[in-house]
Parts: sequence; structure tokens; C-alpha cells
Amino acid sequence: MDELMKAFKLLTSKGIGFLRLCAECSPYDLADDGIEISLAKNYTKLADTLFSPCDSPRIQREAIALAEERQLSVNHLLMINKHAKKLKARGAAWNLRAELIAREGSLEEVEAYAKTRVTEEGGNKPKQRGVRVGRVIDGLRTISITDTQRRITDLEKTLDAAVENDNDRPRSEALLEPFWDLVEGNGTGLIKPEYRTVIAIGLDDFAKVSCGRGEEVIVALSDGTTMTGAEFINAAMEGSLGDKLYVGLFHPTAG
Repeated sequence: MDELMKAFKLLTSKGIGFLRLCAECSPYDLADDGIEISLAKNYTKLADTLFSPCDSPRIQREAIALAEERQLSVNHLLMINKHAKKLKARGAAWNLRAELIAREGSLEEVEAYAKTRVTEEGGNKPKQRGVRVGRVIDGLRTISITDTQRRITDLEKTLDAAVENDNDRPRSEALLEPFWDLVEGNGTGLIKPEYRTVIAIGLDDFAKVSCGRGEEVIVALSDGTTMTGAEFINAAMEGSLGDKLYVGLFHPTAG
């Protein structure tokens, strides 16, 4: 067991050295040595990124030397590159790689920091609303819809309400016919949401909503969605909150 652990530690502490070997091979060479082909491709792509000419050669050299000195693992370097490559401005990706290589902490801690930095640098593009239709695979096609959380949740509730009790079928399969019934006009239309369960809002936030500053407040609903304080007021005025509204006041620590 001691020898096995030593071998494992040697591999995980020699990420740069291992990737230099990968740079000299094709992924299929690595696969011949027993590495899964998808993983081998990840290794060779990362090696190409790290060792090929780039727009920041000095930062590249110093970052690679530091990664080798710090004995970072291949997984650590894969994680860093996953986030750094989201930055497209000249020099930005290598600046972030260098920053993350120097960052102290576990892989998970550095990754949390990396996500924040990518967002700050504008590398995370928000999802776009729309409908996407995939290509034909084995006679089947896939459609995906991205829209506001409220509309998608209302659609989900409508489909769930039309599903017949059949515990033997996967949920995705059970929702299919209710979906087509709705599209073809055979259903009753989308269910209008009525919030009969829990709407969580703190006293401070409720005070903001009450004095007309509702757009500053995010209210959590028990169906997993959120709404602004202004939407909360509109829902109340439209009767979507039902004819009875229950309120609970809780101490933040004592309950």
C-alpha cells in the first residue's frame, strides 16, 4: 500500500512533467498505454495550450515554472485552464492562469475563486432565452427551451398535473404526451400559478417592498423559483397569492 501511495503522489505532484510527455504524443498513443481516450485528448489539448507559442510568452514561462515548483497536479491544471480559456481578450487567459497557479488553497478553493474572477472579467456569458433543436440521431431529435424560471416552472407544473399515475415510467417519458397535448391544443393551457405554500421574505426586505423599493428585493418561493419584491406585490394584486395569506415572523438565530 505504501508503494502504491508513493506512486500516486508522484503522479499527482508532477503535473507539468507529465504534460510535457503528453505534448510529445498523440491521444491515441496515450490510449495505447491504457489511458481512456477522452481523458487522453484532454491531456494533449492542455499540453498544447501550455507549451505552444502564445500572446504572453514571459507570463507563460513564469507560470509553468511556478506550477512545476508548486508540484500542481494535472487535475489542478485542467481546472485552471477550464476557467482561464473563457477569457478571450489578448493576454487575459494567461494572466488568469498565472494568478490561479499562484493561488494558495485546495483545488476546490481555487476553483471557487476562479469562477469569481472569470465573472469579474466578463468571461461568463449569461444564458440566452430561446428554443434550440438538435440534429437527428438514431431517428430521434432533441428540443431544448431556455426561458425565465417562472415560465418554465409553470410549464413543468402543467405537465406534472396531466401525468397519469405510473411509477414504472421515467419522469421524462411520462411528461412527453402531456407536452404534445399542450402544444397541439388538446390540453387546458398553462396552469396559472397560485402560491399556496411558502414565500420567504425577511422583515427588512418586507419593509423595503412596502415602501416601494421592491425591485431591490429577491423573494424565494418554495417551488425553487424567485421573484422580485415588485413582482410579489403584483402577484398579490392579481390574486395569485390566493385568498388567504399566512405570515410567520422568525428570529434569525433563535428561530
